[in-house]
Amino acid sequence: MIGCLCATVAQANVLLIIADDLGMDSLSVFNSDPAASCASTPTIDNLYSNGVAFARYYAYSTCSPTRASIMTGRYSFRTGVVSPEIGDYNLPSNEFTLPEALIESGVITNGYSTYATTDNVNESIDWISRQGTNSWFLWLAFNAPHIPHHRPPNDLHDYLNITDDEFNGLLRHYKAMVQAMDTEMGRLLTNVNFSTTTVIFIGDNGTLDNVIQDPFPSKHGKGFVYEGGIRVPMIITGAAVSNSLVGTTNDTLLHSIDLYSTILDLFGTSAEELVPDELVLDSCSFAPILRGERYTCGTGDIMVRNQTGTRTTGMIEGDYKYILCDTGTQELYNVAVDLPEATNLLSGTLTAAEQAALDNLKARLTTYVNVPQIQTAGFDANNQFCAEIGWFDNDGFTLWRTEDLVSNAWMFVQVLLM
Repeated sequence: MIGCLCATVAQANVLLIIADDLGMDSLSVFNSDPAASCASTPTIDNLYSNGVAFARYYAYSTCSPTRASIMTGRYSFRTGVVSPEIGDYNLPSNEFTLPEALIESGVITNGYSTYATTDNVNESIDWISRQGTNSWFLWLAFNAPHIPHHRPPNDLHDYLNITDDEFNGLLRHYKAMVQAMDTEMGRLLTNVNFSTTTVIFIGDNGTLDNVIQDPFPSKHGKGFVYEGGIRVPMIITGAAVSNSLVGTTNDTLLHSIDLYSTILDLFGTSAEELVPDELVLDSCSFAPILRGERYTCGTGDIMVRNQTGTRTTGMIEGDYKYILCDTGTQELYNVAVDLPEATNLLSGTLTAAEQAALDNLKARLTTYVNVPQIQTAGFDANNQFCAEIGWFDNDGFTLWRTEDLVSNAWMFVQVLLM
């Protein structure tokens, strides 16, 4: 949980709830496939009925890069948090995080941060009750329904015939965990004033592959850049949502990076004015959508990259998605008519529209991936620092060094090309 006490004159609160490993296939409000069997989620259903759902909200295929993107408003290749399995999993100290942006803007007067699971709903309720008329921001990240799949306390779900063995009826254990999370959310939300609070509910990545449901096939869930791995639930309800949007579904293409600017916007401050110039801000506020206004921000496309297992990159714009593997394999899908991504359009002859989409997506992708990649780095036998940098399509580059990432005091380094 990350809780921040804010100092805005008019009370404006934001509650961000993150479910772990919950794809859109796991909720009946997003999945109408007759072959799917979703858990009962009356609390989430109520959020859906009283808010606006986003049908094309994308995240990363694993947890760490998604959460880092929300914290910074930047793609993972910029922050270096690309996977829970690669690197030290920590944001560089010079990243300008969401809490830091709220503090810099003057919105926050005090804050603290601890990590929380479903057991911390009591703590969240207590913390909210102590804020009085002060504005606040609360980031509540559940660890459900992440593995290990288990049987929650019986008073939180209806799957009373399951055992304590997570491998005995795995999907039922997963659904019991989803329902238990929903029950706890209901208890939390009875303590929230929706007239002054905007509630944002999201999944951090797709459903784990062994419990994923139709319309997504096996090997299209968590850890993959297919729709089942990256298209996740997002529902927003409460103070910031126009009455005209209640009960509607929006199909604007959005990414987890966009929550950074949106949350700041909900507090009346601008990410563009706060983020240091040396940091590229990828985030774009979609708060105008919540107000029923025209959304003109953003590039109209999003990029997702998976570095767990085979490294793959996906580029999405409109109805089409282009996937490029580091092995050289390429795929193209029209996800508007082929949500399971069963037909790779590149296996046949492309129509003029498909070819145009492919060319555009390839061109857009180069603007994101055309950056130097360090292959090896270290000191040689003569104690000289050496780095091997992979090919990239630029005229040249410079190398800089710093003794202190916090100060951002960088010095130019003379480079000997070999």
